[in-house]
Amino acid sequence: MSNPLSRHYTKIYILSALLALTLIAAIALGTIWLLSPNEYATETDPPYRTTTPSDDNTQPPSQPTHTYEDVVSANTNRGSLILINSDRHFDPAAAQNVVSIGQSAGIDVSHSNHNVNSNLASALIALGAEMLSEFPAGRTLEIIQSFTGRYFANHDNERTSGLTVGTRFWDAATRGQFVLSEPAVSEQYQWILANAHRFGIVQRYPQAHAAITGMDIYLPGHFRYVGIPHATFMHNNNMVLEQYLYLLETTHDFHNRLNVTLDGQRWQVYFVPVQAGQTTPVPIPYGASNYVISGNNGGRTQTGFVVTIRVN
Repeated sequence: MSNPLSRHYTKIYILSALLALTLIAAIALGTIWLLSPNEYATETDPPYRTTTPSDDNTQPPSQPTHTYEDVVSANTNRGSLILINSDRHFDPAAAQNVVSIGQSAGIDVSHSNHNVNSNLASALIALGAEMLSEFPAGRTLEIIQSFTGRYFANHDNERTSGLTVGTRFWDAATRGQFVLSEPAVSEQYQWILANAHRFGIVQRYPQAHAAITGMDIYLPGHFRYVGIPHATFMHNNNMVLEQYLYLLETTHDFHNRLNVTLDGQRWQVYFVPVQAGQTTPVPIPYGASNYVISGNNGGRTQTGFVVTIRVN
């Protein structure tokens, strides 16, 4: 017959063994849970996994901010923003996109046609049409000076680019010239001064800025094409081309672009100095597709290119 005390110790051993096994299993399961990924991450957990940098210290690629366009360095004398004056001459051989412009709504010509830059031609035609709608019984704006392909040493030198024209008012019926002091003509003229910038045109030699342009001759009828954003900024800030180029050259580079807005349309403008060599790498914001690059023909402080980007 078995000993009761022996049976009692046997039960104790069995219960102790079961408790030990249960504790070991619990520890094992807890360890597995701690080492496994958390499939129920809360919203406060970061949306990424941290990693240890590799030994070569490489970083993930970032989104590029810009690309480059190689522009011929010698072409700083081309474009709508070239400066032409007594210090900055222009070779007529560098004139671009010169086309013939004839009579159109609101615009007359002193002979069968005149030659101007194609951008100026389009702007003049649009300006003349709107002027006619504002002044149905008004005078026509006649072009009397334009590109001839010859070099001039005086103020007419700017016409060698095709970007500048000389104008005056005429009576379309009698071909009689009217002076600006006549009230009806003066009203039209003031309308042109107030609205030409919307077509990319500015008055090239306003009398109040003669000390800056160096043109002390009163030339109220000389108008220059520079492009809508530039003409708008110059008009809004009472600037001439010399002042505007100085601002760009000294203040607005790729990282500090000038912003211009007209009727909801936005542009960005900045200056890039020319570099030694055959080409100059001009930075263009990544993804930009609607842009124009113009030289400054020496500008006011340094030679280079002006980039104009249409944002929307």
